[in-house]
Amino acid sequence: MRLLPPGLVPTALGVLLLSHCFPSYGQAANNAEEASSTLRFSGFATIGLVSNSNPDAGVVFSGAQTKPAFKGLSADLDSVVGLQLDYALLPATSLTVQAVARAGEDLQPSLRMAYLEQRFDQVSARLGRMRTPLFLDTYAEEIGYANPLIRGPIPLYGAAPSQIIHLDGASLQWRTPWALGSVLVEGYYGNGRFKYAWFSASAVEQASVIVDDITGITLSTTLGNTTLRLARTNLGSYRIDSSNNTELNTGIAALSAGLSRAAQGYAGVPSIAQNLAHKAQVLDSFYDALHAPQQYTGLGFSSSFGKLTVMGDWATWNLNTEMLGKLNAWQLTLTYETNYGTPYLSVSQKNRTTPRGDTSQVTPTGVAGLAQLDAGITGLRSGLDRLALYTDASMQGFTLGARWELSNNMALKAQYDVLATPSAELTGAFKVRSIPFDNHVNLLSVALDVVF
Repeated sequence: MRLLPPGLVPTALGVLLLSHCFPSYGQAANNAEEASSTLRFSGFATIGLVSNSNPDAGVVFSGAQTKPAFKGLSADLDSVVGLQLDYALLPATSLTVQAVARAGEDLQPSLRMAYLEQRFDQVSARLGRMRTPLFLDTYAEEIGYANPLIRGPIPLYGAAPSQIIHLDGASLQWRTPWALGSVLVEGYYGNGRFKYAWFSASAVEQASVIVDDITGITLSTTLGNTTLRLARTNLGSYRIDSSNNTELNTGIAALSAGLSRAAQGYAGVPSIAQNLAHKAQVLDSFYDALHAPQQYTGLGFSSSFGKLTVMGDWATWNLNTEMLGKLNAWQLTLTYETNYGTPYLSVSQKNRTTPRGDTSQVTPTGVAGLAQLDAGITGLRSGLDRLALYTDASMQGFTLGARWELSNNMALKAQYDVLATPSAELTGAFKVRSIPFDNHVNLLSVALDVVF
């Protein structure tokens, strides 16, 4: 059984961040053969099994996953296969295409990358579909072999808005040697379209996430065995289109119109008319409650100290709506090589830093003759309160596991996770059919990772 080479994690991340284009993931084994090739096929796969102790809280890797891992054994959480093509059209021009199929998404292939790259000495330009570089390991997020854990810490990676997987647009990169390492600066612009699964007591609805005007800049640097990365991303518009959202907006519009008409009918009683008009304005403020521009800032690092490797991420989201609020998240992971494998430990947390949507002013009118309107307002407030609970991503996690190298392209991992939300009414990254629910989850996982 082979040992994990010292500094493998920061070195691998540095290569992924600073290389001209993605090489074959099995490059270490056949680099000489591929050096003269203009067409390369590569891939990765994970076969994973997970046991969940909780029948109420399903665990997913991505928001698009329609098969959460509920109580019992499941292969849907971590099992994935990806194929990549790298084609050198000219010495400085290349095409990269990557498709991924996840078991939790019914193994439906999804195009993660499809871009042309043109290199000009220290500058390169990409055009097409690229992974959105939000986190330190974005480019290798789904490549199990490239990561020490079976999956990235769920509180940080497993809930919207972390699920902006790719963008369709363009990027410009500049890289240069610096001191004993290198520096990469990348700017990007594009749009994104994603699937998101809403769970209810009776059905699973596939919603569409529409993200426009994604602009961002990243600064990455490697110095010896240390990699640092700073990212800033702005989303000009973030919108979730679903029947639930449409129904909510339709109800708000109808009730607001009803209040406005009632205000006109009570024009002769100014106090009542003003109160009704104000209530209409309050309802209007909740229209399209999940639609707003957003901002993301993230800092990640990875550093090796002999057999010990330390990795961490910190991120903050400003979601710019009272319903979604602001979020802070972080994760810290330690790995340590031994003669018997590489044990690891990880802690992570995501917290909402602003109060949830204030519905205290969404109240019945109390006006005689408006009983039907008042019933609708009462029902709307209940729906808004539940939406606020379902969209609060606060969560914490603890992970303990070990990795064993079986060959230069294959690793076996075993992992134990404890996940929880702050209360039985907050869903975090869990998929639940009703609230309140049992908000503590214990996961036991094994996974076999391969690159080829």
